Amino acid sequence: RDFNSLISSGTGVFRKATAEEYNAVKDSLTDANIASTNGSPALVYLWDSNGEILYYSEAPVIYMNEDAGNMFKDVNLTTIDLSGLDSSKVTDMSYMFANLKGTTFVDLSKLDTSSATTLVGMFTGIGHSGLDLSTFDTRNVTAMNGVVGLMDNLEELNLSNWKFVKYAPSENLIPGLTMNGTYNLKKLKLENVKFPGALIRAISGISSLEEVSLKNSDTSEVADMNHMFYSDSSLKKIDFTGIDTSNVINMSYMFYGCSSLV
Repeated sequence: RDFNSLISSGTGVFRKATAEEYNAVKDSLTDANIASTNGSPALVYLWDSNGEILYYSEAPVIYMNEDAGNMFKDVNLTTIDLSGLDSSKVTDMSYMFANLKGTTFVDLSKLDTSSATTLVGMFTGIGHSGLDLSTFDTRNVTAMNGVVGLMDNLEELNLSNWKFVKYAPSENLIPGLTMNGTYNLKKLKLENVKFPGALIRAISGISSLEEVSLKNSDTSEVADMNHMFYSDSSLKKIDFTGIDTSNVINMSYMFYGCSSLV
């Protein structure tokens, strides 16, 4: 059984159990409650406690599988607390939290993405109005199509501190976010970001977008910004503080259709 099926019955909190909670049920746990993979140094048990999904291991550290794709996709949990898990070895986080509607996260800053190479669809379809992913380490990411796609309730998004190093598309920097008029996104933070050489249509076609901050981001390698904010008709404020455009050779249609800019 895969991890997603093991937690499918959950309707409450996902969290690490205390030693006392584990000791109270350990004699009733069976092989069906084992969530760890073959060859793990210590077993990880997982069980449903009146809708709460609890996990426990006697190991000092519980590592997530390198492939965490679809881990919490489509579940009905109210809260996900990842503080008891170490994600430093995870390479695949594709669709990890896809389609979560009423779920809250307990401190996403605890999620270590330093080894992640794919974030494809990671938060696609979730129902949150605000999302702060500013602690994510994206230096090794090579694919992130739809990482925040199909999020019609999203109003504020913070991708500050992201480093576009190995993932450097020629246009549509964050596929799934741009060129989609169904979004309600109003505020976008891209502060202290390491940008790739091209920002063609990077933040374009988001008709609801009102504010963008690029404060202190590294644009020293950027040569092309054409159509960067194309058709962002509600855009009123852009913070360019600390931005270096000395190497940009193409800014054509950069603000075309930004009818609310003064």
